[in-house]
Amino acid sequence: MSNNLIKITEPDGNLPATARLIYMMIGVVGFIVIGIVGYGFYTGNRMTTMYTPLVDAAMEIKLEVTTAHLWFEEIISGDRHEDMAAVWEHLEQADWYAKAMLEGGENIEGTFISLDDNKLRRLIMEVQGRLSEFREITEQRIAERGSSGVGTVIDQRYDAVFNTLVMQADEVKTRLEQVMVRDIGRFRYTQLTLMLVCLSVFLFFGFIFHRFEHSRRNYFRAIRQANEKLCESESRYQQLFEESPISLWEEDFSAVKQYLDRLRDSGISDFRTHFASHPETVHECAQLVKIIDVNKATLEMFQAESKEVLLANLVQIFGEQSYEVFSEQLIFLILHEGKGLFASEAVNQTLQGREIHIGLQLVVASGCEGSWAKVLISLTDITMRRQIKIELEKRGQELEERVKLRTKELEIKTEKIEGSRKALTYLMEDVNASREALQIVNRDYAAANQELKEFAYIVSHDLKAPLRAISQLTHWISEDYAEVFDDDGREQIGLVLKRVKRMDGLIDGVLRYSRIGRVKEKEESLDLNLLVKEVIENLAPPDSIQIILENRLPVVLRDPTRMGQVFQNLIGNAIKFMDKDVGVIRVGCVDEGDLWKFMVADNGPGIDQRYHDKIFKIFQTLTARDEHESTGIGLTLVKKIITLYGGTIRIESEFGKGSSFIFTLPKK
Repeated sequence: MSNNLIKITEPDGNLPATARLIYMMIGVVGFIVIGIVGYGFYTGNRMTTMYTPLVDAAMEIKLEVTTAHLWFEEIISGDRHEDMAAVWEHLEQADWYAKAMLEGGENIEGTFISLDDNKLRRLIMEVQGRLSEFREITEQRIAERGSSGVGTVIDQRYDAVFNTLVMQADEVKTRLEQVMVRDIGRFRYTQLTLMLVCLSVFLFFGFIFHRFEHSRRNYFRAIRQANEKLCESESRYQQLFEESPISLWEEDFSAVKQYLDRLRDSGISDFRTHFASHPETVHECAQLVKIIDVNKATLEMFQAESKEVLLANLVQIFGEQSYEVFSEQLIFLILHEGKGLFASEAVNQTLQGREIHIGLQLVVASGCEGSWAKVLISLTDITMRRQIKIELEKRGQELEERVKLRTKELEIKTEKIEGSRKALTYLMEDVNASREALQIVNRDYAAANQELKEFAYIVSHDLKAPLRAISQLTHWISEDYAEVFDDDGREQIGLVLKRVKRMDGLIDGVLRYSRIGRVKEKEESLDLNLLVKEVIENLAPPDSIQIILENRLPVVLRDPTRMGQVFQNLIGNAIKFMDKDVGVIRVGCVDEGDLWKFMVADNGPGIDQRYHDKIFKIFQTLTARDEHESTGIGLTLVKKIITLYGGTIRIESEFGKGSSFIFTLPKK
């Protein structure tokens, strides 16, 4: 006997693909958190590096102006006899620092990044103006050295310009420090928000993993219990096989099946004619049969001491006539593809040389129809019945007719009773198995439905909350730094908003997909003409696209929301992917008896035939999402709604020649 039991992989073994994916996603979230922290340190250090030279530059302006002033006063008073070159050098250095703050620059003290703050730029430009004014008043005063002593008008003007210049340099430094503190504070707030979002995502995936692991362990527990029951069933089958009063043979015809397949591949189709003209083929097939087991009744029927003795003397048991019956068995298996019950009679011999007549029945075990790996054969000794029949034939004609009639009636009734008994037994077993399977399916369905409701709640509340936070934060950044961002920055901000919007659309699409068939619909009398017109108005197609209703659409008893989703997705896709200067979309319906056949056709780009199945699968798109904004859920949603209503949907299209989506709806 074969022992085909279920092999169980324990929960602590190799993880399935779903678990590996969850671990991978948790790792990705961890790497993102580490990346955000690293980015925070890098950006904070960069901001410090950027603002520190600018603050130093503001101080340098004040220092250079003050130094120039002191040198000039000493030259005017006669304490220094140098020329004015040093004074002009200090003023030029101060002007260089001011220019570096406006336009950027680099010296031995560091790299200066140009400022974007408008108020600071105005202050620095005022400092530049004061520097020019201070240089002019200094040149005027040195030219009029004799009449520009202390207390004169030019001396007072000189002091006023110097004091104003120093105050403006201090104001620049103060404003720089304020901007630096403000930017660092905003950056820390942004970093904290991103950390909270990542933490929320991490907690969500942790919860999902916990639920998966719990379901996984329950799954293995159920398999283990099923395996124990299968072991018990196998043991009972073994006992019934051995103790059966009918001769039973379990054989393996898989090698025979392979041999016959090779003959078919070589061009042989009429096996009956081939076996008749090539009897050696039947002998070769008989040698390929593997006898797996026989029961005790078989040993008694053929008067064998053991299974080994029986198997060693098969040639003596099965004579030449047996090859004819075996040939019929092969033809039956070929014609019926391993299905059905074969019955026949044959003449064999026991190991003691006694000739016996047997009734033979052959059936391929369920699940082995394609390989013939397990074939069950029952043999019944009908020798006595045949002898009685021969004796009865020797009697008179009248008695013979009566006996034949009664025997035939008895055989028919016996076969019907036996067939009914077996059928009833099989039916009761199938009913019991089906009832248990139905109970398990109902429990699994209830649990799955409850988990689906919980998942929909998590997606609609917990998963969309971080998206709203990201969207709001991105809007704040784009508004607060509108003047700071260049074209590339604004493009990146727009890209983030588009990705958030796409993710929000994906979540909404998944929720709509999960509600189909789960949420109870409201059916009402629905005029599809009004519904399609309302859909077209909502889609607002451009003037270059014309939508034509080819005939009047029917009134159906369906849910308006579901039917609206069908037409909105089909017409919306035709509008979205239209590549012609003048687009035409046709909507029509044909009455086909019990069905309505609808069509939505366009003269757009068309779809290659190899993608006709792919487009109905969830999240599948044929173009880049940045080229045409799409979630990949629309056609999947349409197919699920049509299938739920008992209809079908298909596409007729060639690349470059437009597309026609054809779907049916039962009238009732």
